[in-house]
Amino acid sequence: MTGSVCGRINTIPCVAGTSHASTVALIYKTHTRSCRILNVLSERADCVGYSEHQWLWCDLFGTEKSEDWYPDNPVGIIERTVTTVPSDVIGITTYPVDNFNETKIFAGITAALLITDRKTTWFLQNNVETELEFNYPRLFNSALIGGTDSYLVASLGALYAGSLAFGSEKGQTAALLSYKSIAYSVLFTHIVLKTLTARKRPFDPLEGPEATEEPYTRNQYDFFNFHRPYLEANINATSFPSFHFTLWFASARVLHRVYDNAVVPYSLCALGLLPGFGSHNHWFSDMVAGAMVGIAIGNVVTDNFFQKNSSKASVAPQKKHCYSVSLIPERSRCSLCLKYHF
Repeated sequence: MTGSVCGRINTIPCVAGTSHASTVALIYKTHTRSCRILNVLSERADCVGYSEHQWLWCDLFGTEKSEDWYPDNPVGIIERTVTTVPSDVIGITTYPVDNFNETKIFAGITAALLITDRKTTWFLQNNVETELEFNYPRLFNSALIGGTDSYLVASLGALYAGSLAFGSEKGQTAALLSYKSIAYSVLFTHIVLKTLTARKRPFDPLEGPEATEEPYTRNQYDFFNFHRPYLEANINATSFPSFHFTLWFASARVLHRVYDNAVVPYSLCALGLLPGFGSHNHWFSDMVAGAMVGIAIGNVVTDNFFQKNSSKASVAPQKKHCYSVSLIPERSRCSLCLKYHF
C-alpha cells in the first residue's frame, strides 16, 4: 500500500502573551469500512477563554465513493435506526418544501393524471386488471397488511436474520430501514394523506349503464368526503394515494439506495404489486402518486441514516481515497487538517 501524508495548520493570533492548544490525530482507513484514530498527540497551551479539554467538534470527512458508512455492530445499527426517527418524521413532513422543484414536478404529473384518470383507469380495468386476477396465499392475517404485503414483511425479516447471522451490516441496515419505510407509509399515506384527500374509489366498470354503488364513484374529482382516520383497511373514500404502491416503492427505494442496485428491488416490487392488481379499486393517478410518495419516503430514510452531521463526528463518503481530521478548540477559530491518501 502506498500513500502520502499532507497536513495544513491554520491559526489566528491569540491575545498577546498566550498561545493555542493544538491536537494532531492520525486517521487510518480500514478495509472494513470503518475509520480508527490510531494516535493522538496533544500539546497543552492555554489561550485566554479556551480550555484544552473541551473541543467544539471533530469532523472526519471520508472521500471514498463506492463505500457507505455503517455502524460496526448490530446494536449500533439499531441505535442509529431508532435515533433518526425524529429527523425522519420532520424530513418527510417538510419534503415538499425542502425539495420544491421535485414537488412541482410531482404536482404537475398528478394534475395531468387526474385529468386523464377516467380514460387511463378504464383502460386498466378492461385490459390489465382482467389479466391479473390472481393472488398469492396469505402468510398471515392482518387488518392492514396482508396478501402480497405479508411476503414483503416476511422477506425483510429473513433478510435481517440472515444478515445478522453472517455479520452483514448492509443487510441489517437494508432490512431495518425498509421496516421503517413501511411504518412511515402507514402513517403518512394510509392515515394522513388518505384522510386529508378522502377520495372515492372508482366504480368498476367506469363506462356502462350500471348505477354507481356506494362508496364508489365515476367522478375522478370526487375528493374530500371526510371521515375519521382508519387504522385498518377500508374502501370508504381512501383512494388517494395508493397505500400498497407507497409501501412497496418505499421499501424498493431503500434497498436500491443501500445496495446501489435498482433492477432487483423494483423487479420484486412489481411482483408484489401485480397480483390482485384490480382488487384494490384505484384510479391510475392513485398508483403513480403512491409510488412517488414511497420513493420520497425511501430517500428521507436512507439520507438520514447515512448523514454524518453529528456535533461530535462526521463521516461522509465522497470521490477519492482521502481522509482528513479537523480539531478545533471550543470558541476558537484555530484549525488543523491532516490528510492521508491511499
